[in-house]
Amino acid sequence: MKQKELNNYVTTQRENRVGFTNRQYQRAKRAQALYHIMGAPTLQNYKALLRMNIIKNCPVTTKDVDNAEKIFGPDISTLKGRTT
Repeated sequence: MKQKELNNYVTTQRENRVGFTNRQYQRAKRAQALYHIMGAPTLQNYKALLRMNIIKNCPVTTKDVDNAEKIFGPDISTLKGRTT
């Protein structure tokens, strides 16, 4: 009888953070915090708000949002709330 080899591939935040500087990581955390403060809009709307400079003197850029998405992955609570 052969045994099946089971592999479980899970990427961690530490693995996703490789290749980013500490400053980029801190800015990504700030972008994620602002995302939740704003009530978790869609990423397209969030980036549009940042590009249009609706939030005056906002230190978060769309690049920070992209980095946050790469490091932290999609927001679980938002996914749970928007899917059926």
